[in-house]
Amino acid sequence: ITASDAHGTGIGNYAITYTTGSYTITPAALSITALDQTGIYGQNPTLNNTAFKTNGLVNGDAVSSISLATIADRQSNVGAYAITASDAHGTGIGNYAITYTTGSYTITPAALSITALDQTGIYGQNPTLNNTAFKTNGLVNGDAVSSISLATIADRQSNVGAYAITASDAHGTGIGNYAITYTTGSYTITPA
Repeated sequence: ITASDAHGTGIGNYAITYTTGSYTITPAALSITALDQTGIYGQNPTLNNTAFKTNGLVNGDAVSSISLATIADRQSNVGAYAITASDAHGTGIGNYAITYTTGSYTITPAALSITALDQTGIYGQNPTLNNTAFKTNGLVNGDAVSSISLATIADRQSNVGAYAITASDAHGTGIGNYAITYTTGSYTITPA
């Protein structure tokens, strides 16, 4: 800070010397927030590194890039995991005290279809369903369906013909990480 041009009473009676002072500019506050993102169970997270927002930039300064990271991976269960932001780059970034705010990476259920396989029985007999007669599509990460419930409205008095086999109540490893759809099979009663 430079001083000059003093005015006042009796100033002409003095030999004035001016001494400089210091004007310190401190960093401005800049917050950078990672925006929330989503992924599907069984897939490696692919973070969009442009998914962030800033607050506090001045003088046309800009954040051109940041690093985003999460501990979630392809084997992480359905749920929410932190996205951490760091390492901002851009114009004038050295003029800011940066704080980073985490976002959320939400893993959503993967699609799993379970289909009851067709079965047959003989007229006059109570249907005995094989509860292992099903197929799956969509399992990942070594997950498995160990059992399901199969049911039919057919009974020993049902006529010859086809009746639906409905599947439900899947159990196994990692099942909570799936949005399950069930497809019916056919229980065919043949003549006695």
